[in-house]
Amino acid sequence: MEHLIKNQTGSSIIEICITLVIITLTTGVIMSFSRSSFNMSADSRARDVACLAAEEKLTDLTTKAFPVSSTSPENVIVDNISMNRSWTIDNINTIKRATVTVTYSINGKSRFITMSGAVN
Repeated sequence: MEHLIKNQTGSSIIEICITLVIITLTTGVIMSFSRSSFNMSADSRARDVACLAAEEKLTDLTTKAFPVSSTSPENVIVDNISMNRSWTIDNINTIKRATVTVTYSINGKSRFITMSGAVN
């Protein structure tokens, strides 16, 4: 009795469907990671810009002879990021301390940075 051995070439429908499911899931995971990475990058960039805006104001207050507290926040736009910057001057014994707060919004969330330092 002779057995005929058939060479099967190609893929079955089930193998193709399983491959498509694996590719779809892998693509979804990769896109999710890249979106998270992009959001974290944007948040980090906005935080850096807010720190620079606060440092700039502290430097400005240090150079003034008689710095005063802000009565209303000033709007600052740096790298297309809109921020509100306010500051207070407190007298602590013989030292004046400036506290600068920068508020900004990124990805729909409100964030703020606060810095303080001694001024003249």
